[in-house]
Amino acid sequence: MRTAPLPRVDEHTTVIAAGVDHVWPVLLETLDRTFSRPVVSAYARIVGCTEATAAGPRPLAEGAKMPGFRVAAAAPARELVLEGRHRLSSYVLTFRLDPLGSGSSRLRAESRASFPGMAGRVYRLLVIGTGAHVFTVRRLLAEIRRRSEQPRARSVNMQSMVITQHNPADLYPPYVNNAHGVEVAPNARTLYISGLNGLERDGTTPATFEEQAELVWRNLIAVLSSAGMSTTDLVSLRFYLAEAAFDAANVAILHSHLGEHRAARTVVCAQLLEPSWLIELEAIAAKQG
Repeated sequence: MRTAPLPRVDEHTTVIAAGVDHVWPVLLETLDRTFSRPVVSAYARIVGCTEATAAGPRPLAEGAKMPGFRVAAAAPARELVLEGRHRLSSYVLTFRLDPLGSGSSRLRAESRASFPGMAGRVYRLLVIGTGAHVFTVRRLLAEIRRRSEQPRARSVNMQSMVITQHNPADLYPPYVNNAHGVEVAPNARTLYISGLNGLERDGTTPATFEEQAELVWRNLIAVLSSAGMSTTDLVSLRFYLAEAAFDAANVAILHSHLGEHRAARTVVCAQLLEPSWLIELEAIAAKQG
């Protein structure tokens, strides 16, 4: 049974010189990038948000999670509903797209929230009363408008000519930083990277999964750099985790290194060669020759 709507806080609007079909993916990517930043994740943990890490399908779809939010509903090119809750507030942020004709669209952001108890009222004063909420939402809308109105025909990123992602509409949405398929153009240089572990230069292994995973990425970036490549050139990733329980932390660290970039990705739970190893990663990268 659905509960009564939360009290309305405000609504902000911007007009974008781009159609709803173009604005929609920009909206999803901008929200995912903004709310998945380390500072947002840290804040979400401090206030006790129900969702504190990125997880679920990408591009954002129903059930996806970001620090502070989960996607409650997603109607492509029409409406995106984000819900969240922490110790001081429950809230809903709804984005609605309206076609205006002549290739333009209107993007609206409606906020609803409740702030229970004395602590909640103080928090409301800090977030709403100071204007911080208004500033944040308007800045977010301005960023979506700016990115949506950027020229699409000319791209300085030659890597887009090398890597083509394939996410057919009749498949389930891909997960975080994942593409169902990646096609590499025949003119690309290809780098095959052996399984990397979380080892220091002296061969020692940290005790925690997070420390090992960060070392894996440091080692991966070193190999990429030696070939004149970066993480945006990755086309395939295969993770081996010693336990399924490490997956959430692995996804968060993956997202912190890849940002919006996506690659074909597989995760396998397996007993690794050494008992102290908690993660291993092999990869393939490609770049314009």
